[in-house]
Amino acid sequence: MSAGVENRRSMDSMSNAFTDTLALSETDFLVCTFSSNMCRLAYELMQTRHEKLGDASQLVKSLDNLHHSEDFSKVKFEVLIPDLRAGLNYGDLVNLYKNHWNGSSSNILMWRNDGRSGDGQQKLSSVKQRNSFDVPAYKFRPELKITNFSWL
Repeated sequence: MSAGVENRRSMDSMSNAFTDTLALSETDFLVCTFSSNMCRLAYELMQTRHEKLGDASQLVKSLDNLHHSEDFSKVKFEVLIPDLRAGLNYGDLVNLYKNHWNGSSSNILMWRNDGRSGDGQQKLSSVKQRNSFDVPAYKFRPELKITNFSWL
């Protein structure tokens, strides 16, 4: 066992760690803890295989608590699947403040989707009364920020 404490700094242990990391990077979907350097390395190696897509950000799930990732509190989550009980509509933005580790999370609705403006930009209005609610986590995705890089 090269992972034993007494063998951790051996060449066999390092070789096995590299082999495992490379194998993880070749998977179709990566589930691991981003607080682990090996997981982050596997994800970065995975990114190099997605030149057609541009990135592999939708092909990974971190099992970390949210506070393990830098600036995670700044990430807003977009509602993909409406939830009538919680009053969530497609395109609303929520702050996720607690992961229950059972497939659901506690959230606060922050911005209501008001459709699109004439230029195609999403219109959002701030929600005055912010109540928390528990909703299955699969109904959200991190908000994607799209920027126009026009030089005109």
